[in-house]
Amino acid sequence: MELLIIWAVFGFVGMMIGNNKGAGGMGCILGLLLGPIGWIITAVSKGDKVQCPYCKEFINKAAVVCPHCHKDISEKEIINEVHRDDVRRLKFNADKTGYFCPKCSTMNPIDMQLCRKCGEEIIIT
Repeated sequence: MELLIIWAVFGFVGMMIGNNKGAGGMGCILGLLLGPIGWIITAVSKGDKVQCPYCKEFINKAAVVCPHCHKDISEKEIINEVHRDDVRRLKFNADKTGYFCPKCSTMNPIDMQLCRKCGEEIIIT
């Protein structure tokens, strides 16, 4: 009986960790099957969902309209949400017609998406 309760707790904790990433089902299954190891796997996995930039509910990465708040989600906002950890703050010049590359500090025109010197991809939000 105690083993069944412990097993259920492992699954529940895995589900709670997975819910924070939009993958509660996966977290529950991994928690049930692997226990604390499943928790770790769930905690470090990216998940297949992103948060809506408006209502912060988890949605599919390919969604064009949020099913919760029904707002349009532009591709730029989805890219920003998916790569939030990878985006570095850009330093713009005084008249906002260009920016300095965060990798090599080369001045680039505002309409360029790759640094002309080092080729670093730039995501302007």
